[in-house]
Amino acid sequence: MNKLDQISTNFVESNSDHAEKLKSQQNQIVVWNGKDCSVLDLIGKEKPLQIILTRAGERLFRVFDPLESPSIPFPITIKDRTLKIEKLPPELQLLIGSFLSAKDVANLSQINQHFYSMRKLFLTKLISPTLRDILKIENGLNDLIDLVTLGIIHNKYDLKFIENFLNIPLKKYSHKTKYPIFEQRIIDLIQKYSPYINKINFYTDFFREDMDCGKSSTMPDRLLETLGINCPHLRKISLYNFNGFANESLMNFIENCPKLSSFTLENVFENVGEIDIDKIIIKLSQHCKDLQFINIDGVGSFTDQSLRALAECPKLKNMRVLPAENITDSGVIALVDGCKELESISLNECSQITNNAIKYLAKQCEKLKCMWISGARAVTDVAIKAVARNCKKLSEIGVRECGNVTCESHLALAEYCKELRSVFSDNVITDEALIAYATGCKDLDLVDIIGIATISNETLEFLRTNCPNLKIICDEMLTQD
Repeated sequence: MNKLDQISTNFVESNSDHAEKLKSQQNQIVVWNGKDCSVLDLIGKEKPLQIILTRAGERLFRVFDPLESPSIPFPITIKDRTLKIEKLPPELQLLIGSFLSAKDVANLSQINQHFYSMRKLFLTKLISPTLRDILKIENGLNDLIDLVTLGIIHNKYDLKFIENFLNIPLKKYSHKTKYPIFEQRIIDLIQKYSPYINKINFYTDFFREDMDCGKSSTMPDRLLETLGINCPHLRKISLYNFNGFANESLMNFIENCPKLSSFTLENVFENVGEIDIDKIIIKLSQHCKDLQFINIDGVGSFTDQSLRALAECPKLKNMRVLPAENITDSGVIALVDGCKELESISLNECSQITNNAIKYLAKQCEKLKCMWISGARAVTDVAIKAVARNCKKLSEIGVRECGNVTCESHLALAEYCKELRSVFSDNVITDEALIAYATGCKDLDLVDIIGIATISNETLEFLRTNCPNLKIICDEMLTQD
């Protein structure tokens, strides 16, 4: 580490808390080095506050509030207010850089060679304390790829910093790329970095080579046990294709991690015995009262019993269930009664849902931003119009394989839901509906249609002119004069 890096690191570590305080309070900084001083005006709050930074040897600047440090001369007569930022000590430049976003840093680095060389130091103010601490741990740098793959490091600024300034390519390392990590390696990482783990992703193919060696019988259970014991503070877990665990192991893990706010279980097929998803959801609702997000996809039979249990989690905002074929109106109504903060609900293959449930949802959940239903053949325009009138903040709606939903629903959505961005539908959207969407929903950027879409050339021209960012996706498009 060169001298500039060392000085800046010391300053960040010694003054990070105070720097956060400065962000919210000051609009002027006075720099005093014992001989002369300069003032830097910053955008601040209504009440100005002046902070004096004094040089302490060659290591860092100490931060003082002048009201608390009467021995420092104040006020100071300022002779020269025209001070170039690059002439300031690097520690103060770093403090100024903490006010910038990643985009601002990128723009600033294009000004001259000085700011280009400082961009790394500016971005270190944006990365999380977690990444800073991990880099201080022995071999922390060598563990970064695996920590990113497991989702332990996930902050967007952290990922940019790792890619752009540590020169570690991350695009090929994710749970979707089936990047292999041995079971024992994952256990070691959990034990080593347990204080910093608040989110983790597990995917069976992480440790496919272990499974090929015949070690898969107890592997998922061991991982859940290790995680539960070492990370009781865990807040988010995603289990993708996580096969081979016992029901009891997952429920024990849930008991050990009461702070869970996000739970994903997707595509579990090859399991020890039959998964009782209702029991798992009941356990979640009993122990994890901070639950805000739940995603159950392709796992067992999700019933009304699970929805009634989730009604005991008042902070729940986002729920996605596939398949939802065993869910009825009574389950949805019970959920809505308990979860007034619901913002997103996705019920796929919900063949037993009727207008009653959707209208009740629309009436009780005015904060709803996303609604997906598919296979709800008993749902009609009456219910979708109720959603349009009551849920003005709706930004995404999916209504597919709902044979009684017509273009009338889309006209109502275009009229009332001005913040709509994405629409997923059967091929019932007419030219009239597309023009209504383009006129009423200025932020609309996607209309996804199943089947053949027939659109006139006149309508296409209208969309190009009035809604240039709109994308229409369909199996086939037919145009007509």
